Amino acid sequence: MRSKYFFILVSFSIFVCFACQNAKPSENLRGKKIILKCATRNGMKNFEISDNATEMDLYDSGITQLPATIGQLKNLTAINLRGNQLRTLPETFTQLENLETLTLSGNPLEDFPQELSRLKKLKNLCLERAKYSAFEQAMIASLLPKCNINFESDEDDGD
Repeated sequence: MRSKYFFILVSFSIFVCFACQNAKPSENLRGKKIILKCATRNGMKNFEISDNATEMDLYDSGITQLPATIGQLKNLTAINLRGNQLRTLPETFTQLENLETLTLSGNPLEDFPQELSRLKKLKNLCLERAKYSAFEQAMIASLLPKCNINFESDEDDGD
């Protein structure tokens, strides 16, 4: 009788180990690596980041477009996208519910992404060197009343 239970236990252990080895990476959410496949000036480029990362610095990376998968990085509190070539942000950007600091300075954003007003924890927004009129700046400030927004840059001091 003992050998029968031993066989069942061994069989179950082998099954569990086999199931774990064949698990897809997307099934293991803790510590999962997310690949951001971004369009850049020089073609596609992959940026690998852990799903539990709290900060992401893609300063001057030549990015022209962010992928929708950026919305999976729920733990991000700070993103630096300064000096890229972003014209828009993906709709999934609003899923970054813990985002507190966003730097978009030096990007040729076509229109301010009004969806950013859904980021309730956003405290700091850098839009230096953005070509927004005083009216547009006032509109952006009204969309994000609890956010410190910086439109100015050191280059403006010389004018």
